[in-house]
This record gives sequence, C-alpha cells and structure tokens, in this order.
Amino acid sequence: MSRIAINHHRQCHSSSLLALFCDQTNAVRRGRRDGVQNSVMEATITAMASRIVRRSSAVILPHLAMAQAGARRGAI
Repeated sequence: MSRIAINHHRQCHSSSLLALFCDQTNAVRRGRRDGVQNSVMEATITAMASRIVRRSSAVILPHLAMAQAGARRGAI
C-alpha cells in the first residue's frame, strides 16, 4: 500500500462521519455509485450530521446557561 493510500485510509477512518464521506468518494472513483446508493448515502450522512449537532447542542447549552447565570450573579 502506498504512503498516499495509507494516509487516505487513516484520514477516512478517523471518524465515522468522515468515513461515510470517504466511502462515498471512493465509490465515485470506482464508478459503482448509482442513484439509489447516492440517495441512501446522502440521507445517512444528513441523519448522522443532525444527530451530532443535536447531541453537541444538548451538551453545550446547559453549560452556557450556567455561565450566563454566574455572570449575572457576579454583575449584581
């Protein structure tokens, strides 16, 4: 396996979402992607991305609310 292929493999599989994008890119290069695969892959990527955003928002928002409450108390 060439150095470029090894680096590409590492980059592609460092996260599951990135792996989906890389798998899609690799499929295009091989010419195996058709309309059905394309729509399924796009739906999967969209669903995963929205789940990641929702999960990080749920984790961050309580911390922001606590920080704002603390700032308000400190300002009084």
